[in-house]
Amino acid sequence: MCQRVCHTIRGIMVTHAGDDMEGKMAIYVESAGKVYRVAFWHVRGGVWDNPRATSRTTCVIIELPSGIVAGSGHADCSSKDNFNKQTGRKLAFARALKQFDRSERRVFWEKYMGSRDGKSYRKG
Repeated sequence: MCQRVCHTIRGIMVTHAGDDMEGKMAIYVESAGKVYRVAFWHVRGGVWDNPRATSRTTCVIIELPSGIVAGSGHADCSSKDNFNKQTGRKLAFARALKQFDRSERRVFWEKYMGSRDGKSYRKG
C-alpha cells in the first residue's frame, strides 16, 4: 500500500511517497497556549537529496488547528550506520525543535520522553 505525506518546509511543499514509508507515531503537545502535533516517519531504501544515506527519519511539528508547519527536521542513516528508529527520531526531533525557545523545547522533550519511550500513538 502506498502512502503519501505532504508538508511545507520554508515555503516549499515536500511530498514523500512510497511503499516502505512508516508514519505511525504522533505526539500531541500543548505549549504556550498552542497545541502541536509532532509526527514522525521513516523512509528506507535511499534518500533523493543524499546519495550516501540509506534511510531517513523525518519529524514535523504542526500547529493545530491551522496546520502550519512550526518546525521540521530529519536524520539520515548512512550506509555505514546501523538503522535505529529511536536514534533517528531523537535526532530529527531535536532538529525540528531548534526554532523554539528553551522553555518550549523542555515541554516537548518531557512529552516525548513520557510517551511510553517515544511510542505514543494517541492524543492525550
